[in-house]
Amino acid sequence: DMDIVELGGKGKIQTFTTVYVAPEGRQGECPYIIVLVELDEGPWIMGNLIDIDPSEATMELIGRRVKMGRKVFPGDKYSAGDGARPLFSFET
Repeated sequence: DMDIVELGGKGKIQTFTTVYVAPEGRQGECPYIIVLVELDEGPWIMGNLIDIDPSEATMELIGRRVKMGRKVFPGDKYSAGDGARPLFSFET
């Protein structure tokens, strides 16, 4: 008994981490921030946070409102090809 629910893609940051060691084949992407966001509809989702220099990330990010977008990233030797991942930016 599952229902399809459309998500608005807006929510608030619950926690985050800064990645300094990239996965194999993506060394040029570091450092970057991954956030765990609680969407307004209830689900929690992880994705990259853009619009901020990772060296400026502080605990003040927790609770900030964000909106979700997406980006297609190239595949690597562990994947079946390109894949879309969530991206978050600050709500204006």
